[in-house]
Amino acid sequence: MKRDLKFSEARALKAAFDAKFHENVHYHDMCEFQYMSLDTVSDDRVAFIEGYFAGQGLRAVFNAARNEFTVEEPDA
Repeated sequence: MKRDLKFSEARALKAAFDAKFHENVHYHDMCEFQYMSLDTVSDDRVAFIEGYFAGQGLRAVFNAARNEFTVEEPDA
């Protein structure tokens, strides 16, 4: 199930990502859903995002191009 991040959670991710890669994670909050996007796609950036959310018991789900992702709670 998709999980919307609180604004404070999105800011924490953005700060951690910027500290490691000196790059921004873009936060898109639409009425119907929320997603995030990356300017640069690389294995280490994707692994960082996946590990960041895995450490919180969540899962990052990337699109085929790996430049956009949503966050999900693990299956029950």
